[in-house]
Amino acid sequence: SIGGLVTRRSAAAGADTAIPDNIVGGVDTNLVFGLTTINAYYARTHTQGRTGRTGSYSGSYDYNGDRYGLTVLHLTTEPQFSPEIGFLRRRGFHQENMSARFSPRPKHLRGVRKLYFQGSVDHLTDMVSNRLDSRTIDATFKGDLNSGDGFSTTVAHDRSEEHTSE
Repeated sequence: SIGGLVTRRSAAAGADTAIPDNIVGGVDTNLVFGLTTINAYYARTHTQGRTGRTGSYSGSYDYNGDRYGLTVLHLTTEPQFSPEIGFLRRRGFHQENMSARFSPRPKHLRGVRKLYFQGSVDHLTDMVSNRLDSRTIDATFKGDLNSGDGFSTTVAHDRSEEHTSE
C-alpha cells in the first residue's frame, strides 16, 4: 500500500491571530513480500514564520521467519518539524533500532517446542548536538514447552544522558 496525507490548520475567523497557519504533507508505504515487510514515510511541515529543517522520515525492514527474525528501524524528526494538528512527543532526534532473533525447534530436548535467543539495541541521539540521549541493549532467552507453559529471562543495560542547557 502507498498513501498520502495533507492537512492544514488555520485560525478561525475572529480568533487569535497569533496562531499561524500550518500545513503538513506526507507519503507512506507498507510493502509486504512473504515474511518481509518494509515500511517508510516522509512528512514535511510548513508553518508561517518558521524556517529551518521541517521534515520527519522513517524506514524499517522486518523479516519474521519461524527460525530467524530481523528488524531494523531508522527514525528522524527534524528540529522544526511541527504538525500542529497532531501529537508529537519530541523533535530534533535520530533513533536507530535493531533486533535479531534465532528460534530453533530442538528435536533432542524432550518437552521443549521452541527456544528463542533474541537481542536488540535502541539508540537515540539529539539531532542538534549529536549527543547520545539514551541507549538500551537487551538480550532475552525464552522457551515454549509442549505443555503450553514457558519460561524467559531478559538482561538489559540502559544508558541515559542528562543534558544541561549551555
